[in-house]
Amino acid sequence: MRTPLDLVAERMLNRRAITEAESSFSARHGRRDALPMLTHDQQYADDNRGEDDAYGDDDDDSSVFPGIDDGDAEEFDDLSPGLDDTVREKRLRAEATTRPSRIIRACRPIEVSKLTVPELVASYRLKSHYSMVEGLMVEIGAGRMVSNVGYKPYQSTTISCYNKLVQSFGDCVEVVDAASEIAESSGYRWQTIRQELLAQFAQRDVLKTNYDGKLSKLRFESVQSVDSFLRHCSTIYHLYMDVYKGDSSERRRLVDKIMGRLPGDIRVKAIDKIKSYMSGPDESGSETQDWELALPLERVGRSANRSIVGVIRQTCRTERDASMVDGPEQVVQRDPNRPPSSRPDWIRQIDDRNSVPLADWAKKYARVWGLSGKGCRSVEKVQAIGADGLSKATSRRGNPIFFAGFTNATSGDDRVANIDSALFRTWVYTEPLRATTSAQSSDRVRLVTKDRQALHVWPDEPSRAVTSAIPSEVILKGYISSIDLKAKLTANFLVDSAAGRSYLLVRNDENIPFNKQRLSEPAEIELADSSTTSARYVVPCYLDIVSLHGDVVRCRVPVTLCVLQVQNLKCYGSDMVVLLGRTLIDALDICLCGTSRAYIGGHCVYAADLVTPSTICHDAVNQVVEIPLSPISVNGDRSISVKLTSEEDTLVNGCLTDLVNRGWCAVGYATDYHLPALIADSRRLCKQCMVCQVTRAKRVWALPPSVGWSGQLSDANLSSYPAYWKVFVDAFSIGGKRKVLSCTCLLTSHTTWKLLPSENHEAILQALRYIQLLRGGLRLIVLDRAQYFTTSRFSEKCRQLLGARVEYLSTRSPWEGGRGEKLHHLGARRLRALLRHATGDVSCQDSYLEMIIMQCMSMLNLRPITKFCYGLDGRATPVTPDQLAYGYSRATDSSFGHLSNAGDVHFNPGRSINAIRSNFFTLHWRLLKEATLKNIRSKTGKKAKNQLVDYIVGQPVIVYFPSKKLAQPFRLCHIWSICGDHTYDVVHPGGRVTRENAYNILPLEYSHLYDAVDKDHHQLSPVDEARIMIKTRIKKNDYKLMKYSGTVIREWKSGHVSIRWDDPDYPDEKIDLDKEKFYVV
Repeated sequence: MRTPLDLVAERMLNRRAITEAESSFSARHGRRDALPMLTHDQQYADDNRGEDDAYGDDDDDSSVFPGIDDGDAEEFDDLSPGLDDTVREKRLRAEATTRPSRIIRACRPIEVSKLTVPELVASYRLKSHYSMVEGLMVEIGAGRMVSNVGYKPYQSTTISCYNKLVQSFGDCVEVVDAASEIAESSGYRWQTIRQELLAQFAQRDVLKTNYDGKLSKLRFESVQSVDSFLRHCSTIYHLYMDVYKGDSSERRRLVDKIMGRLPGDIRVKAIDKIKSYMSGPDESGSETQDWELALPLERVGRSANRSIVGVIRQTCRTERDASMVDGPEQVVQRDPNRPPSSRPDWIRQIDDRNSVPLADWAKKYARVWGLSGKGCRSVEKVQAIGADGLSKATSRRGNPIFFAGFTNATSGDDRVANIDSALFRTWVYTEPLRATTSAQSSDRVRLVTKDRQALHVWPDEPSRAVTSAIPSEVILKGYISSIDLKAKLTANFLVDSAAGRSYLLVRNDENIPFNKQRLSEPAEIELADSSTTSARYVVPCYLDIVSLHGDVVRCRVPVTLCVLQVQNLKCYGSDMVVLLGRTLIDALDICLCGTSRAYIGGHCVYAADLVTPSTICHDAVNQVVEIPLSPISVNGDRSISVKLTSEEDTLVNGCLTDLVNRGWCAVGYATDYHLPALIADSRRLCKQCMVCQVTRAKRVWALPPSVGWSGQLSDANLSSYPAYWKVFVDAFSIGGKRKVLSCTCLLTSHTTWKLLPSENHEAILQALRYIQLLRGGLRLIVLDRAQYFTTSRFSEKCRQLLGARVEYLSTRSPWEGGRGEKLHHLGARRLRALLRHATGDVSCQDSYLEMIIMQCMSMLNLRPITKFCYGLDGRATPVTPDQLAYGYSRATDSSFGHLSNAGDVHFNPGRSINAIRSNFFTLHWRLLKEATLKNIRSKTGKKAKNQLVDYIVGQPVIVYFPSKKLAQPFRLCHIWSICGDHTYDVVHPGGRVTRENAYNILPLEYSHLYDAVDKDHHQLSPVDEARIMIKTRIKKNDYKLMKYSGTVIREWKSGHVSIRWDDPDYPDEKIDLDKEKFYVV
């Protein structure tokens, strides 16, 4: 007989076979979880209603689902690729309705807990993860699918299904936190949790962001890693189905981008194979069809090869097998005409499909125009232009681009001018830019185009830099003089920031009109083409730089040039050519003027903004040198201004001296300003700025730590109760899967530990019952906000089985649990020492581990917790948790506590415990509190007394709510109600109400002049200042309908009102009248 777990294994094997069916139905119905095999007829639910009632289900949660045979996967494989989505959907529906059905009975909660569910990979995959989890829950009988509602768990498995869902979220911490918060406020309703989580993590904008990010990061490494590449493609395809629901235009873009990541030869072979699968009587018709939509992106089973993923995998495997034919001993010679994959200017011609560089192909035509846009999707529209040659490439976004070559430039310009501008975007193709040298520098780019030597200024518009408006070389005009100033020749200075030194370029280094110095050894120099040459001479000389207006802006700059012999030297109409390197460019201090952009391979490699005389921070601006210059590696101060020449310096000094001689007097000026009002306004603005307050928020101990509010069972009244009357209970891990339940008395710090077989409701309740039978008490249990503690079922079981009342700590306030958390740390240290001998993979037996836990528990209960005090026997003894709990310290040997040496003394445990507690609470408890306050005062600083805040209802506050490691840990909330001296209920912007400790709350200061929450007085509704009676459910032992009367004292713009209750014991509260039953008295 097959169990529900066998059904899970069978369904998991058949799950992959219906991927195409899920995609088809999600595209039609807009839901990924609308699986055809999970739809059911209502008659099955009516026929099997009585079987579900046997499991205690009183919500009519009975359902029956059509079964799936073992051969279903093969039936889906037989779907032909030529069928469209409509035909395929009809076949799937027909098969789903004609399959035989079997009855699935409701399972027990223990079967849900034993179910193994795959973990959530990422938050954006939450929708498909929900579909998988709900399918598994339905298969094992933990719930049913309801029409127009979705999955609904049975009443007996609601909490188990929720726990299994949270466990399946795995490392997605933000999803787990959101699910816990929603579950607490919604009462663990499955549909509410599903809708809220999908609204947060599976919205279309979130999925689209992940889709675009993954598509942009998609990379093809090699044919050996093609499987990893195709797995990423499959993930992107599922995101595409969630976001675009099978949109054909976006699918074309997706397929084009995937194909664009492949190398050119593999891309051509894959497209050819895809076109071979296209249906049609003649082969010419396949050229007019969209090959991107001819095959599905992925498919499983026997037809897996008839998909785009299958075609790419087959092509890459063929390439890999072909590369291994020659054997490892032979070296594969690379074809020099074969384009490397990283070169962006290698293209694929459409006509003969020979791979050639785009620059070499463009040399065959007088004019080459680039075409892009929607019209490039159709080859016929591009061919209709009538170009002499066409070449196709792919842009960085995966869109097709064509280059049209014309032998007649005038005719080509006329044809391009007549095309539809709505379909095509055109530009003139120019040769890509290249680096000019191979120097080891990050700046290796010189602006290079053709036939622009006479251009002396930068283009005004950045868009012109993409065309041929960039000068081929950066040329400066000037003179070169000998060191003795006897010879002076005109020279052109060629600027090259990639070169480190400066060179004098000559055709013959023997014929130089200056005094040259011969080097002892020739210097080796590497040129841009990776060739090397040698320099034998250096020339010391002076340089003069001339601006465009003919003015000398650099006079007699001393420099030593290295003579470099160049066979094909262009002098550009001057006597000599000097190549300026980075060192000399730095020494010239020339200001750039103009705006330019330069691109290489689609990347902007140079950008210079316009510099005007107004941007130069000098009192006397002499001249801005308007000459083009490439980027230089100097600091910002030295490259801003222009130094004055000697003539200009003399002229300026003469003008200033003449002004002084004519009686000009210096005018006083201020070097600093004192603006106390502006400083005060700035500080006041920063003090009231919400962003600044949230950023600078810091928690301080303005109040001593508390153990929460307990009414009559406060700490001051616990001394008259027996031990373990008020306890703190928590479960903690001791390693592996072993859990220990600790129960600590909040009066005596006495603790009891019990090993848990599992961490669930039943095991915890049995352990608490064991501790109650052993120690007694357990009338008030303080718990943290763990999932298994905060359920109404657990509190109800504690009241029925133990007769105990349950209270919860504030959110993220472990100190409210007294010494419980501290004892966990101390006990873990002792257990680590006791278990040092237990090593290896084999764990200790439960009986042995329980003995170790008893030994550790005895050490904790016999430890001294305060100073010495005097007992009944007149001797000083330490106060231990055993003494506070029972009046004596238990011994683990033959002795009997501290009375072992005084057997004749009468021993009365009742009197002893009374004396010890009286001495402890009157003296040592006060000393402990004073020490605590002293430590808190040292942490708070001098402003501790100013940080005591009395919060009122409706006051905006900042609440400590850490969600991520590097995220902002504070959130903006409002005070909802006052629960005690240290605890408050706060409401979050989303409407969720949590209980917070005063340590986690900080006041938010703001100006009431800009208050956008309060309404003006004339806008208040007549309900203000009215006595109303409210009927609401108050959470005490159980939810009861109670009536309370009060007066509205304030109305808020959000719709809430502040009510002052007639009963003075209740503080003011802010409520929403739309969610309450009330009437005006």
